[in-house]
Amino acid sequence: MRKRLNELERDATFAALFRAALMELLPLGKTGIGDTAEKLCVSTRPLQRRLKSENTSYQQQLNHSRELLGRHFLRTSDMSISEIAFLLGFEEHSSFSRAFHNWTGVSPDAFRAQAG
Repeated sequence: MRKRLNELERDATFAALFRAALMELLPLGKTGIGDTAEKLCVSTRPLQRRLKSENTSYQQQLNHSRELLGRHFLRTSDMSISEIAFLLGFEEHSSFSRAFHNWTGVSPDAFRAQAG
């Protein structure tokens, strides 16, 4: 995960920095926009404006970060789907499974099997 965060930090966009901060905060259970704003040392409204100027939003970046981390955990760990869902801030295993299927077109179990 550190390697991926370092790659994102090299990207010049604010959205990439935002995703990097989110990726650090998600496993800590901090999924709110205020948590991420605090991490980036900005207030919430300017953060939202900055994301909007890059044609994205907090929710889009949250979903993208969850997808990237979900793929990473499924590929590189033996954690259960429930554990991964919890780390990504989902209340229930089924919510993560539905979201993951929407992102990738396959279930978390199928993705893990394909990844090998």
